[in-house]
Amino acid sequence: MTKDTAAEPLDALDEEILAALRELYSRADPCPADLVDRVGFALTVRQLHAEVAQLTDQYVPTRGLGTPTEARTISFSTDELGIMLTVTHAGRDRSRLDGWLTWGGAVVQVTSADGSVRETTADDDGRFVLDELPRGQTRLLVSNEGSRPVVTPGFTI
Repeated sequence: MTKDTAAEPLDALDEEILAALRELYSRADPCPADLVDRVGFALTVRQLHAEVAQLTDQYVPTRGLGTPTEARTISFSTDELGIMLTVTHAGRDRSRLDGWLTWGGAVVQVTSADGSVRETTADDDGRFVLDELPRGQTRLLVSNEGSRPVVTPGFTI
């Protein structure tokens, strides 16, 4: 008759078997590198009852004459809001973000890769600028009185 060990505490052999299973699954079906960011984004959207803007266009112009700078234009949209961003690299690890919204006077919150949050208010024409943003994964939250907040998916600056 075999002994039922289900109720006994884990021993060294159990730990070894579990470690081997963990290694097997890590190789066969690894966790996506951006899973934590995607879960955090989903929770933010749910908590804010926000609308998610869709990426509609991404354009990287060629370098022109004069000082070589690389700029990139990114557009997002919802049924109520259009967002156009120009990202310009400003040094080794910093970027400048020039933005235009179809909502003049909206509050724009930028969450950077390092977790820092910067906030500004667009002018009456919907224009805003943020300098010295750290490069990496970035997300915008746009709020305007009387409308649901809009959040963009993460994008890299």
